[in-house]
Amino acid sequence: MRKSELRLVLGGLLVLFSVVFVYWDHFDNGFHFDDSHTIVTNVYIRDIGNFIEFFTNPETKSSLPTNRQYRPLLTLSYAVDYWLGEGLVPFYFQLTTFLGYLVQLILMYFLFIHLFNLGKAHKWNRYFALFAVGWYGLHTANAETINYVCARSDSFSTLFIILGLLIYIMGKGYKKYLFILPLAAGMLIKPTSAMFAPILIVYSFLFEHNFSFKNYFTQKGPILLRSWLVGAFALGVSGALFLLVSFMTPKTWIPGGNSWVDYLTTQPWVILHYFKTFFLPTQLSADTDWGIISDVIDIRVISGLLFIVLMGVLAFATSKKENLQPIGFGVLWFFLALIPSSSVIPLAEVINDHRVFFPYVGLVFAVVYTMAIFVYRFQLFSNKYIALLLFGVGAFILVANGYGTIKRNEVWKTDESLWYDVTIKSPKNGRGLMNYGLAQMKKGDYEKALKYYEMALKLNPYYNYLHINLGVLHAAMDQPLKADRYFRKAINYGKGNPESYYFYGNFLFERKENSKAEKMYQESIHLNSGHINARHNLMKLYASISQWGKLEGICNQTLGLIASDTFASEYLLLSQNQKSRLHLPIETLVKVPSPDNFLNLSLEFYQAGLFEKCIESCYQAIKLKPDFPEAYNNICSAYNQLKQWDNAIMACSKALQQKPNYELAKNNFDWAVAQRDQ
Repeated sequence: MRKSELRLVLGGLLVLFSVVFVYWDHFDNGFHFDDSHTIVTNVYIRDIGNFIEFFTNPETKSSLPTNRQYRPLLTLSYAVDYWLGEGLVPFYFQLTTFLGYLVQLILMYFLFIHLFNLGKAHKWNRYFALFAVGWYGLHTANAETINYVCARSDSFSTLFIILGLLIYIMGKGYKKYLFILPLAAGMLIKPTSAMFAPILIVYSFLFEHNFSFKNYFTQKGPILLRSWLVGAFALGVSGALFLLVSFMTPKTWIPGGNSWVDYLTTQPWVILHYFKTFFLPTQLSADTDWGIISDVIDIRVISGLLFIVLMGVLAFATSKKENLQPIGFGVLWFFLALIPSSSVIPLAEVINDHRVFFPYVGLVFAVVYTMAIFVYRFQLFSNKYIALLLFGVGAFILVANGYGTIKRNEVWKTDESLWYDVTIKSPKNGRGLMNYGLAQMKKGDYEKALKYYEMALKLNPYYNYLHINLGVLHAAMDQPLKADRYFRKAINYGKGNPESYYFYGNFLFERKENSKAEKMYQESIHLNSGHINARHNLMKLYASISQWGKLEGICNQTLGLIASDTFASEYLLLSQNQKSRLHLPIETLVKVPSPDNFLNLSLEFYQAGLFEKCIESCYQAIKLKPDFPEAYNNICSAYNQLKQWDNAIMACSKALQQKPNYELAKNNFDWAVAQRDQ
């Protein structure tokens, strides 16, 4: 191996190592945002044996009917991750996405070096191509895609687009047309892959026929026809697959937007923001608070349109010279890749930072190729001081983006850290405020949760999920009238959302309003047949009121849907033996009398309203495990229900002695003190 080749290999390994290094701490980052309904509550991915159904039943895409766009290969990839991790283990989901990213970077190098050489052959091309790959691989904005499991649709579809283009470029004869395989795969992951066809047409137009865009308007005859023929096949395949995706996507799917005119008017400013973010990714947000711009003479719209015109002029001008054509190709890639999300299809959010993953492939190439042309034209590397300065600038770009990626990985670590960042970057986003409040509610900090929910309510007074969460919060704060009111509003504002009925059903079930709770659970299952939590709670309800026939029916129905559901299997046995719902935890306790099993039994006693039994079970757990703050907290909760405030305070005090930052115990303690002092 020659020294130059060795340097290149070492440089490539350094780039890959650097990407692995900056993402090293992201593999255990959790599920966020749309991951909740596409992965966490999606029962279909829990059995890889459903793989055929992924292609035939669009309900398998999501547990939320409004989000069921047909993407079978994406759903299959989630099922593989679930199978590998034997459950919802974030590591395997993150690993799959990241490995795909590394493969994409390798393919990008081969694509870039080919494009560099088409424009101008030079010994430094390999290193500039490698720098472009490094910049893209470490780019801070790409962390929004790599950390967000659901955004695998963007990363995998981009990977297949690049693979398809390379197959066309490298293939001989009919083998060139094998690009339809990755194109088809990309379309079954995300329909934005249809942009492969116009990108291929531009490639053929510029590099195979050496046309400038001026020629496009003047050239006639078979030469112009040949420039389109290569793309016609790709357009046909893309069109057929797009029709398949549209046909298989149920009518319940809603893109989320309203006026396509207002959406389109806003997009020039959005595109300019994406361009700025490439160079200065400092305002990344998982959920922005950008709104629609309806005024066409707004300075932001005019600025965006001016930018688009200037970039169009740049693409037109660079297409005239062979050594500048790659710049035009990269610029057009950037704009073509943005068409699905920045044109006439009004999506729920006018801007989203993970949408730049595909467009930035073209933009990073155009920018770095322009840098290379400047270096070659003025022989900047011949001056060692200028060369050192340029190397320093390049190193700064890579290091700065790598550092930014590390910081974004930290932001994506937990729901609390992610949504706190959103409240800072996008303070007018009601959903962001609500989700940060939800993170606080899960910790047991009800006052802080209420504060953020009320802030969100001012911005989004009709937001269905916000009313659900307000209902859950007020129920936890023992304010049933307020809770009931919010649950009813949630149903009114989101009649097609199964979660509205599910959470109201939980509230009613806890209050022993069993017939109403049954109707809520049934409606939730009607809207989403795969709502496993609604099914499980309906089983608990039937067991609690000894409705053995109904229990057997829902168990058999659930097992027909998910044969491996052990919960349904246990309750089916319960229905056949006709024993109470407490039988299962008691039977488990007899087999394994562990502290955790005593604690689980205490929860069942608590839910059954047997608070003395709950306390007794907790003390049995404490005998086996004296340092058990969770048991003391359950004792405190039970005494609160019995209105024995002093006993509750004593129990919570012990829980806090053992676990000072235990939020649930703090809240139970504060509640007991407040009630005692009334």
